[in-house]
Amino acid sequence: MSRAFGTGTLVKRPSGLFMARWVFDGKIYTRSTQTKDRDEALKKLDEFVKPFLEETKIAVLENLQAKIRTIQQTETLLSDIEKEKKRVRLDYAFDAYMTDVNVDDISAGTEENYYRGFSLFKRWINREYPNVKYIDELTDEMAKEYFTSISKTVSSATYNRYLVYLRRIFKILLGESNFLSGLKKKKVVSKFPRRALTTAELKKLLNYVEGDQDMKILFHLGIYTGSRISDCSLLKWENVDFERRLIQFIPKKTQRLGKMLTIPIHPKLLSVLKEVHTSESQPDEYISPTNAQMYKSEYLTPKASNVMRYCGIKKDGDERKVSFHCLRHTFCSMCANAGVPLAIVKEILGHNSEKITSLYYHFNLEAGIKAVQMIKF
Repeated sequence: MSRAFGTGTLVKRPSGLFMARWVFDGKIYTRSTQTKDRDEALKKLDEFVKPFLEETKIAVLENLQAKIRTIQQTETLLSDIEKEKKRVRLDYAFDAYMTDVNVDDISAGTEENYYRGFSLFKRWINREYPNVKYIDELTDEMAKEYFTSISKTVSSATYNRYLVYLRRIFKILLGESNFLSGLKKKKVVSKFPRRALTTAELKKLLNYVEGDQDMKILFHLGIYTGSRISDCSLLKWENVDFERRLIQFIPKKTQRLGKMLTIPIHPKLLSVLKEVHTSESQPDEYISPTNAQMYKSEYLTPKASNVMRYCGIKKDGDERKVSFHCLRHTFCSMCANAGVPLAIVKEILGHNSEKITSLYYHFNLEAGIKAVQMIKF
Protein backbone atom coordinates (compact mmCIF):
# COMPACT_ATOMS: atom_id res chain seq x y z
CA MET A 1 0.00 0.00 0.00
CA SER A 2 1.52 3.26 -1.09
CA ARG A 3 1.95 6.13 1.38
CA ALA A 4 1.04 9.73 0.85
CA PHE A 5 3.73 11.94 -0.61
CA GLY A 6 5.94 13.43 2.11
CA THR A 7 5.25 10.74 4.72
CA GLY A 8 8.38 8.74 3.86
CA THR A 9 9.15 5.17 2.71
CA LEU A 10 10.82 2.00 4.02
CA VAL A 11 13.90 0.43 2.47
CA LYS A 12 14.84 -3.14 3.47
CA ARG A 13 18.54 -3.66 3.95
CA PRO A 14 20.36 -6.99 3.16
CA SER A 15 20.52 -7.61 6.90
CA GLY A 16 16.69 -7.60 6.94
CA LEU A 17 16.46 -4.36 8.93
CA PHE A 18 14.21 -1.62 7.58
CA MET A 19 15.62 1.86 6.89
CA ALA A 20 13.26 4.83 7.09
CA ARG A 21 13.65 7.38 4.28
CA TRP A 22 11.86 10.77 3.86
CA VAL A 23 12.36 14.14 2.17
CA PHE A 24 11.91 17.53 3.84
CA ASP A 25 12.58 20.95 2.40
CA GLY A 26 14.52 19.40 -0.47
CA LYS A 27 16.80 17.35 1.77
CA ILE A 28 16.80 13.47 2.02
CA TYR A 29 16.76 11.98 5.52
CA THR A 30 17.46 8.25 6.39
CA ARG A 31 17.34 6.47 9.71
CA SER A 32 17.37 2.82 10.84
CA THR A 33 14.15 1.52 12.39
CA GLN A 34 16.14 -1.17 14.30
CA THR A 35 13.55 -3.77 13.39
CA LYS A 36 12.93 -6.42 10.76
CA ASP A 37 9.18 -6.31 11.31
CA ARG A 38 7.54 -4.17 8.67
CA ASP A 39 4.61 -3.03 10.84
CA GLU A 40 7.00 -2.01 13.61
CA ALA A 41 9.16 -0.26 11.00
CA LEU A 42 6.13 1.72 9.72
CA LYS A 43 5.37 2.90 13.24
CA LYS A 44 8.98 4.01 13.62
CA LEU A 45 8.81 5.79 10.25
CA ASP A 46 5.73 7.71 11.37
CA GLU A 47 7.52 8.71 14.57
CA PHE A 48 10.52 9.94 12.57
CA VAL A 49 8.44 11.91 10.06
CA LYS A 50 5.87 13.36 12.47
CA PRO A 51 7.99 16.33 13.68
CA PHE A 52 8.79 17.21 10.12
CA LEU A 53 5.13 17.02 9.11
CA GLU A 54 4.18 19.24 12.05
CA GLU A 55 6.81 21.74 11.02
CA THR A 56 5.51 21.58 7.47
CA LYS A 57 1.96 22.20 8.67
CA ILE A 58 3.12 25.21 10.68
CA ALA A 59 5.05 26.53 7.71
CA VAL A 60 2.07 25.95 5.43
CA LEU A 61 -0.22 27.64 7.94
CA GLU A 62 2.09 30.59 8.35
CA ASN A 63 2.40 30.87 4.62
CA LEU A 64 -1.36 30.71 4.28
CA GLN A 65 -1.83 33.35 6.97
CA ALA A 66 0.71 35.55 5.25
CA LYS A 67 -1.19 35.17 1.99
CA ILE A 68 -4.45 35.97 3.76
CA ARG A 69 -2.91 39.09 5.27
CA THR A 70 -1.63 40.09 1.86
CA ILE A 71 -5.08 39.57 0.37
CA GLN A 72 -6.69 41.59 3.17
CA GLN A 73 -4.16 44.36 2.78
CA THR A 74 -4.74 44.36 -0.96
CA GLU A 75 -8.50 44.51 -0.45
CA THR A 76 -8.11 47.36 2.05
CA LEU A 77 -5.84 49.19 -0.35
CA LEU A 78 -8.29 48.74 -3.21
CA SER A 79 -11.12 49.87 -0.95
CA ASP A 80 -9.15 52.95 0.06
CA ILE A 81 -8.37 53.68 -3.56
CA GLU A 82 -12.04 53.35 -4.43
CA LYS A 83 -13.02 55.62 -1.56
CA GLU A 84 -10.34 58.09 -2.61
CA LYS A 85 -11.81 58.12 -6.11
CA LYS A 86 -15.22 58.97 -4.68
CA ARG A 87 -13.88 61.74 -2.42
CA VAL A 88 -14.38 65.20 -3.84
CA ARG A 89 -11.58 67.74 -3.62
CA LEU A 90 -12.66 71.19 -2.48
CA ASP A 91 -11.04 72.72 -5.58
CA TYR A 92 -13.29 70.66 -7.86
CA ALA A 93 -16.44 70.64 -5.73
CA PHE A 94 -18.37 73.21 -7.76
CA ASP A 95 -17.72 71.33 -11.01
CA ALA A 96 -18.81 68.11 -9.28
CA TYR A 97 -22.02 69.84 -8.20
CA MET A 98 -22.81 71.24 -11.65
CA THR A 99 -22.28 67.86 -13.35
CA ASP A 100 -24.33 65.86 -10.82
CA VAL A 101 -27.40 64.24 -12.37
CA ASN A 102 -29.54 65.37 -9.44
CA VAL A 103 -28.98 69.08 -10.08
CA ASP A 104 -31.89 70.81 -11.80
CA ASP A 105 -31.22 73.03 -14.79
CA ILE A 106 -30.40 76.55 -13.63
CA SER A 107 -29.91 79.79 -15.50
CA ALA A 108 -26.48 81.20 -16.26
CA GLY A 109 -27.12 84.01 -13.78
CA THR A 110 -28.03 81.60 -10.98
CA GLU A 111 -24.99 79.45 -11.74
CA GLU A 112 -22.77 82.53 -11.51
CA ASN A 113 -24.31 83.48 -8.16
CA TYR A 114 -23.72 79.97 -6.81
CA TYR A 115 -20.15 80.00 -8.10
CA ARG A 116 -19.38 83.37 -6.51
CA GLY A 117 -20.85 82.24 -3.18
CA PHE A 118 -18.88 78.99 -3.30
CA SER A 119 -15.64 80.73 -4.35
CA LEU A 120 -15.87 83.11 -1.41
CA PHE A 121 -16.24 80.16 0.96
CA LYS A 122 -13.42 78.20 -0.68
CA ARG A 123 -11.00 81.11 -0.43
CA TRP A 124 -11.80 81.45 3.27
CA ILE A 125 -11.18 77.71 3.88
CA ASN A 126 -7.91 77.84 1.92
CA ARG A 127 -6.78 80.77 4.04
CA GLU A 128 -7.97 79.58 7.47
CA TYR A 129 -7.62 75.80 7.01
CA PRO A 130 -4.96 75.23 4.31
CA ASN A 131 -4.71 71.51 5.15
CA VAL A 132 -8.34 70.83 4.23
CA LYS A 133 -8.34 69.38 0.72
CA TYR A 134 -11.56 67.32 0.57
CA ILE A 135 -15.12 68.37 1.27
CA ASP A 136 -15.64 65.47 3.69
CA GLU A 137 -13.06 67.17 5.93
CA LEU A 138 -15.26 70.23 6.42
CA THR A 139 -16.80 70.48 9.89
CA ASP A 140 -19.69 72.20 11.67
CA GLU A 141 -17.19 74.38 13.50
CA MET A 142 -15.67 75.61 10.24
CA ALA A 143 -19.14 76.51 8.95
CA LYS A 144 -19.91 78.49 12.11
CA GLU A 145 -16.58 80.31 11.92
CA TYR A 146 -17.08 81.21 8.26
CA PHE A 147 -20.59 82.58 8.62
CA THR A 148 -19.63 84.43 11.78
CA SER A 149 -16.82 86.12 9.84
CA ILE A 150 -18.99 87.21 6.90
CA SER A 151 -21.82 88.38 9.16
CA LYS A 152 -19.59 91.33 10.05
CA THR A 153 -19.31 92.52 6.46
CA VAL A 154 -22.55 91.56 4.66
CA SER A 155 -26.23 92.20 5.23
CA SER A 156 -28.57 89.59 6.69
CA ALA A 157 -30.12 89.08 3.25
CA THR A 158 -26.71 88.44 1.66
CA TYR A 159 -25.76 86.16 4.56
CA ASN A 160 -28.91 84.11 3.92
CA ARG A 161 -28.25 83.92 0.17
CA TYR A 162 -24.73 82.55 0.73
CA LEU A 163 -26.11 80.01 3.18
CA VAL A 164 -28.72 78.86 0.65
CA TYR A 165 -26.12 78.57 -2.12
CA LEU A 166 -23.74 76.46 -0.03
CA ARG A 167 -26.51 74.31 1.42
CA ARG A 168 -27.78 73.35 -2.02
CA ILE A 169 -24.28 72.58 -3.27
CA PHE A 170 -23.22 70.43 -0.32
CA LYS A 171 -26.61 68.74 -0.01
CA ILE A 172 -25.96 67.24 -3.44
CA LEU A 173 -22.32 66.40 -2.70
CA LEU A 174 -22.54 65.24 0.93
CA GLY A 175 -26.20 64.44 1.52
CA GLU A 176 -28.91 65.98 3.64
CA SER A 177 -26.95 65.87 6.90
CA ASN A 178 -23.76 67.82 6.27
CA PHE A 179 -21.66 70.41 8.05
CA LEU A 180 -24.14 73.20 7.21
CA SER A 181 -27.22 71.45 8.59
CA GLY A 182 -27.14 73.17 11.97
CA LEU A 183 -26.92 76.75 10.67
CA LYS A 184 -30.02 78.92 10.54
CA LYS A 185 -30.88 81.92 8.43
CA LYS A 186 -30.73 85.38 9.92
CA LYS A 187 -33.83 87.43 10.47
CA VAL A 188 -34.03 90.09 7.77
CA VAL A 189 -35.42 93.42 8.93
CA SER A 190 -37.49 95.07 6.23
CA LYS A 191 -35.78 98.44 5.84
CA PHE A 192 -33.56 100.37 3.47
CA PRO A 193 -30.50 101.30 5.54
CA ARG A 194 -28.69 103.18 2.80
CA ARG A 195 -28.98 106.86 1.98
CA ALA A 196 -28.52 109.21 -0.93
CA LEU A 197 -25.29 111.18 -1.15
CA THR A 198 -25.23 114.94 -0.94
CA THR A 199 -23.99 117.20 -3.74
CA ALA A 200 -20.82 117.90 -1.76
CA GLU A 201 -20.19 114.17 -1.27
CA LEU A 202 -20.68 113.46 -4.98
CA LYS A 203 -18.13 116.14 -5.91
CA LYS A 204 -15.69 114.75 -3.37
CA LEU A 205 -16.18 111.22 -4.74
CA LEU A 206 -15.71 112.14 -8.41
CA ASN A 207 -12.61 114.21 -7.61
CA TYR A 208 -11.16 111.24 -5.72
CA VAL A 209 -11.58 108.76 -8.62
CA GLU A 210 -10.42 111.18 -11.33
CA GLY A 211 -7.01 109.51 -11.58
CA ASP A 212 -8.35 105.94 -11.64
CA GLN A 213 -10.01 105.22 -14.98
CA ASP A 214 -11.76 102.02 -13.90
CA MET A 215 -13.20 103.57 -10.72
CA LYS A 216 -14.10 106.70 -12.66
CA ILE A 217 -16.14 104.61 -15.12
CA LEU A 218 -17.75 102.59 -12.33
CA PHE A 219 -18.87 105.58 -10.25
CA HIS A 220 -20.08 107.64 -13.21
CA LEU A 221 -22.23 104.69 -14.28
CA GLY A 222 -23.57 104.31 -10.76
CA ILE A 223 -24.36 108.00 -10.31
CA TYR A 224 -25.89 108.68 -13.71
CA THR A 225 -27.76 105.41 -14.36
CA GLY A 226 -28.70 104.26 -10.86
CA SER A 227 -27.66 100.73 -11.83
CA ARG A 228 -26.42 98.10 -9.41
CA ILE A 229 -22.70 97.42 -9.15
CA SER A 230 -23.16 94.08 -10.98
CA ASP A 231 -24.61 95.80 -14.06
CA CYS A 232 -22.15 98.70 -13.96
CA SER A 233 -19.16 96.36 -13.83
CA LEU A 234 -20.41 93.87 -16.44
CA LEU A 235 -21.63 96.44 -18.99
CA LYS A 236 -20.33 95.88 -22.53
CA TRP A 237 -19.91 98.23 -25.47
CA GLU A 238 -22.75 96.46 -27.24
CA ASN A 239 -25.01 97.85 -24.50
CA VAL A 240 -24.07 101.45 -25.39
CA ASP A 241 -25.77 103.27 -28.28
CA PHE A 242 -23.74 106.43 -28.82
CA GLU A 243 -25.91 107.56 -31.72
CA ARG A 244 -29.14 107.56 -29.73
CA ARG A 245 -27.33 108.21 -26.42
CA LEU A 246 -28.88 105.20 -24.71
CA ILE A 247 -27.67 102.32 -22.55
CA GLN A 248 -29.69 99.12 -22.88
CA PHE A 249 -29.22 95.88 -20.94
CA ILE A 250 -31.03 93.17 -19.02
CA PRO A 251 -30.22 93.51 -15.29
CA LYS A 252 -28.30 90.61 -13.84
CA LYS A 253 -30.53 90.41 -10.76
CA THR A 254 -33.72 90.02 -12.81
CA GLN A 255 -32.20 88.23 -15.80
CA ARG A 256 -34.80 85.47 -15.63
CA LEU A 257 -37.52 88.04 -16.43
CA GLY A 258 -35.76 89.08 -19.64
CA LYS A 259 -36.83 92.72 -19.25
CA MET A 260 -34.58 95.14 -21.13
CA LEU A 261 -33.84 98.47 -19.43
CA THR A 262 -33.31 101.61 -21.49
CA ILE A 263 -31.43 104.43 -19.77
CA PRO A 264 -30.68 107.83 -21.38
CA ILE A 265 -26.96 108.67 -21.17
CA HIS A 266 -26.27 111.79 -19.12
CA PRO A 267 -23.84 114.23 -20.81
CA LYS A 268 -21.18 113.76 -18.08
CA LEU A 269 -21.39 109.98 -18.40
CA LEU A 270 -21.26 110.27 -22.19
CA SER A 271 -18.03 112.22 -21.92
CA VAL A 272 -16.42 109.55 -19.70
CA LEU A 273 -17.52 106.72 -22.02
CA LYS A 274 -16.12 108.50 -25.07
CA GLU A 275 -12.79 108.93 -23.27
CA VAL A 276 -12.50 105.14 -23.05
CA HIS A 277 -14.14 104.07 -26.29
CA THR A 278 -11.88 103.66 -29.32
CA SER A 279 -12.39 102.59 -32.91
CA GLU A 280 -10.80 99.25 -31.99
CA SER A 281 -13.26 98.55 -29.14
CA GLN A 282 -15.16 95.32 -29.78
CA PRO A 283 -18.92 95.19 -29.06
CA ASP A 284 -18.61 92.08 -26.88
CA GLU A 285 -15.85 93.63 -24.76
CA TYR A 286 -16.52 94.90 -21.28
CA ILE A 287 -16.36 98.68 -20.92
CA SER A 288 -13.99 98.03 -18.03
CA PRO A 289 -12.48 94.53 -18.16
CA THR A 290 -10.74 95.21 -14.83
CA ASN A 291 -14.03 95.97 -13.06
CA ALA A 292 -15.68 92.92 -14.64
CA GLN A 293 -12.90 90.63 -13.43
CA MET A 294 -12.88 92.15 -9.95
CA TYR A 295 -16.65 91.79 -9.66
CA LYS A 296 -16.49 88.11 -10.65
CA SER A 297 -13.82 87.47 -8.04
CA GLU A 298 -15.74 89.28 -5.25
CA TYR A 299 -13.22 92.10 -4.86
CA LEU A 300 -15.05 95.01 -6.50
CA THR A 301 -17.82 95.63 -3.95
CA PRO A 302 -15.49 96.03 -0.95
CA LYS A 303 -13.11 98.14 -3.05
CA ALA A 304 -15.93 100.48 -4.08
CA SER A 305 -17.03 100.82 -0.44
CA ASN A 306 -13.45 101.58 0.59
CA VAL A 307 -13.17 104.27 -2.09
CA MET A 308 -16.24 105.98 -0.65
CA ARG A 309 -14.80 105.81 2.86
CA TYR A 310 -11.34 106.97 1.79
CA CYS A 311 -12.72 110.10 0.15
CA GLY A 312 -14.51 111.05 3.37
CA ILE A 313 -18.05 109.76 2.84
CA LYS A 314 -19.23 108.24 6.12
CA LYS A 315 -22.38 107.04 7.81
CA ASP A 316 -24.86 109.78 8.58
CA GLY A 317 -26.41 110.58 11.93
CA ASP A 318 -28.93 107.74 11.90
CA GLU A 319 -26.17 105.23 11.12
CA ARG A 320 -27.36 104.42 7.60
CA LYS A 321 -24.46 102.72 5.90
CA VAL A 322 -22.57 103.92 2.86
CA SER A 323 -21.86 101.63 -0.09
CA PHE A 324 -22.01 101.65 -3.87
CA HIS A 325 -25.75 100.92 -3.68
CA CYS A 326 -26.17 104.42 -2.21
CA LEU A 327 -25.66 105.71 -5.75
CA ARG A 328 -28.92 103.99 -6.74
CA HIS A 329 -30.65 105.98 -4.00
CA THR A 330 -28.76 109.09 -5.11
CA PHE A 331 -29.83 108.74 -8.75
CA CYS A 332 -33.42 108.21 -7.69
CA SER A 333 -33.38 111.27 -5.44
CA MET A 334 -31.72 113.45 -8.09
CA CYS A 335 -34.48 112.46 -10.48
CA ALA A 336 -37.09 113.31 -7.84
CA ASN A 337 -35.55 116.70 -7.14
CA ALA A 338 -35.35 117.37 -10.89
CA GLY A 339 -39.06 116.66 -11.23
CA VAL A 340 -38.74 113.37 -13.13
CA PRO A 341 -42.05 111.48 -12.76
CA LEU A 342 -41.95 108.43 -10.51
CA ALA A 343 -43.21 106.18 -13.30
CA ILE A 344 -40.22 107.06 -15.51
CA VAL A 345 -37.72 106.48 -12.70
CA LYS A 346 -39.41 103.12 -12.05
CA GLU A 347 -38.75 102.05 -15.66
CA ILE A 348 -35.13 103.24 -15.60
CA LEU A 349 -34.38 101.36 -12.39
CA GLY A 350 -36.29 98.27 -13.51
CA HIS A 351 -38.56 98.10 -10.45
CA ASN A 352 -41.78 96.12 -10.61
CA SER A 353 -43.79 98.75 -8.80
CA GLU A 354 -43.69 102.47 -8.01
CA LYS A 355 -43.99 101.57 -4.32
CA ILE A 356 -40.47 100.06 -4.41
CA THR A 357 -39.11 103.04 -6.34
CA SER A 358 -40.60 105.47 -3.80
CA LEU A 359 -38.48 103.86 -1.08
CA TYR A 360 -35.40 105.09 -2.93
CA TYR A 361 -36.59 108.70 -3.02
CA HIS A 362 -34.78 110.92 -0.53
CA PHE A 363 -36.07 114.47 -0.12
CA ASN A 364 -33.38 117.10 -0.62
CA LEU A 365 -33.70 119.57 2.25
CA GLU A 366 -31.88 122.37 0.43
CA ALA A 367 -34.16 122.04 -2.59
CA GLY A 368 -37.16 121.98 -0.27
CA ILE A 369 -36.11 125.20 1.47
CA LYS A 370 -35.67 126.96 -1.84
CA ALA A 371 -39.04 125.69 -3.05
CA VAL A 372 -40.79 127.00 0.08
CA GLN A 373 -39.06 130.37 -0.22
CA MET A 374 -40.39 130.68 -3.75
CA ILE A 375 -44.01 130.60 -2.55
CA LYS A 376 -45.37 134.10 -3.17
CA PHE A 377 -48.76 133.85 -1.58
